[in-house]
Amino acid sequence: MNRWFQSYLTNRTHFIEISQTDRSKHTQHRFQSSSRTITHGVPQGSILGPLLFLIYINDLSLNIKGAKLNLYADDMNVLVIDRNEEALQTKLSSVMKQLEIWFLKNDLIINTTKTVALSFHLCRSLPHFKLHILLRNKEIDYVPEVKFIGMCITENLSWQAHICSLCHRWVNLFSLLNLLKTF
Repeated sequence: MNRWFQSYLTNRTHFIEISQTDRSKHTQHRFQSSSRTITHGVPQGSILGPLLFLIYINDLSLNIKGAKLNLYADDMNVLVIDRNEEALQTKLSSVMKQLEIWFLKNDLIINTTKTVALSFHLCRSLPHFKLHILLRNKEIDYVPEVKFIGMCITENLSWQAHICSLCHRWVNLFSLLNLLKTF
């Protein structure tokens, strides 16, 4: 069993291939990079890949105190709650430091360019403070809405953004179906 796993995870290579079609000249060009050895990770698109990743990060939530973690594949949401602004800032700083330590110990990198903060509040009241969230010495930006597992979640937990997103997708789908119907 160990040799099978070892053969699955070692001595793998990858390359990038791009196909370009020039419709006006009716030609197709293929561009391919040289092969490189993969030293970390699992084969992308594999069936075992997501399972192995989940096993790898299985202890993450056990090592983070003061927050609830929501994990879905390679996405993570961190929920930190407190009624007091100073206590919330202290909790946030502690949780972010714990996350940085865990990721460093486990040779994983948090993509800070894809990391955002959302401050939930009631529909009619706007939060009067924005806490400072630092991750790898970079301040995390606040956004009014974020997409998670295909749903638009807003800071006031309104359904309006999600419904607009669904309507936009349906309009595109119906336009495509009407176009295909003419053929």
